[in-house]
Amino acid sequence: MAILQTAYSQIANHTLLVAWLVNVATCLIFRLCHAGKMNIVVLHHKPGIKIWRFYIAGMMNQPDNAFRQIRNLNFGNTVLLKFSPFGWDPKKAAKQLEVMLKPENENLCYSISVGDKVFRHLNPEIERKEYVINPCSQAGLLQAKYRHLGKLAAVLEAISILVGWFAIMPIAPVGRDGNRRVIWYSLILLADQLWHISGRIPPYHTEHVKGVIKSEDDEFLNNSYIDLYFHGKSSITIPTKHARTTDPYGPAENKPSEKAKPAETEPKTAYLYERALEKLENGGGCKIFNFEERGRKSWLAI
Repeated sequence: MAILQTAYSQIANHTLLVAWLVNVATCLIFRLCHAGKMNIVVLHHKPGIKIWRFYIAGMMNQPDNAFRQIRNLNFGNTVLLKFSPFGWDPKKAAKQLEVMLKPENENLCYSISVGDKVFRHLNPEIERKEYVINPCSQAGLLQAKYRHLGKLAAVLEAISILVGWFAIMPIAPVGRDGNRRVIWYSLILLADQLWHISGRIPPYHTEHVKGVIKSEDDEFLNNSYIDLYFHGKSSITIPTKHARTTDPYGPAENKPSEKAKPAETEPKTAYLYERALEKLENGGGCKIFNFEERGRKSWLAI
């Protein structure tokens, strides 16, 4: 009895420390056992249609926001692979996706930036067609100045462990989904995405890649390394920055003035991605877009 009283007294005197240890330990156990998977949402299902489209976004985004301007997400069979606030592991996400890639269906997979890591972890024996936008498939495709992101990722991972369940709380608004609801990111999700961007090299499987979209002014990736990684694949380069699939226009200097005529303005950046995807799906690519002068600005002729 005296021992129990002593133990209770010690715990009572260190309530905050005990609460913190329980918070950290339980959250860490949960992450190790259950976290890392994605939230798979069947956004639209059309019985009888064998074509299934799977979408995964890049860092600081979600597919219903990243693809809504370049794809019709309410057509046919549409599946969104959404990042979870409990963290992200592309290998676990790939296992989830494999269950839905039925051999009797035509599986079309679309990724943006680091989301492509999920496709690299897929079983190469599963038949599918992959279309990748600004693929950050591994750290080697980053520009040299960004190859030390692992240090920042390690700091964020350490902080997320120390704060326990508080790391799952939404802290960063990153956009809006198709219903205009705010998309939030947690500290754990940010840390995991940076961690997988800067390291954790996935298996090298590119045989199912049917098209690659690169950005001429990509501020994060080295397009020459992308060409080496996806050697022999159809590719299209468009004059945009990295993964700007939701931008209404291109660079700031190309935004039209209030008095500008429609024919004198730049096309929407999202439009360029949309047309590039259509071209790749129809077997095109392997060349830079041609420019056609129209007035004081250049339209992209596809």
